[in-house]
Amino acid sequence: MSKTLNTEIKSALESNTIIIGLKRTIKEKKLNKIVISSNCPKEIKDKLKTKEKVPVEIFEGNNAELGELCKKPFSISVLSIKNK
Repeated sequence: MSKTLNTEIKSALESNTIIIGLKRTIKEKKLNKIVISSNCPKEIKDKLKTKEKVPVEIFEGNNAELGELCKKPFSISVLSIKNK
């Protein structure tokens, strides 16, 4: 897995600049990056097109691994990192 992306996610968790979930990601105005799991459903990816100016990065693991990285007891298909 990409150590850079993992480090960036962990740093965002520590600085409380992470947003988990599609609905919250779409509502947020000031995003630095969107991260989606490798097995993110196509319909979710399509909904993210409203944020076309925000870079999207694909997490190499599946949604369960992304949830685990974020220390959550659930799967995560979409998360975003807010501008500081």
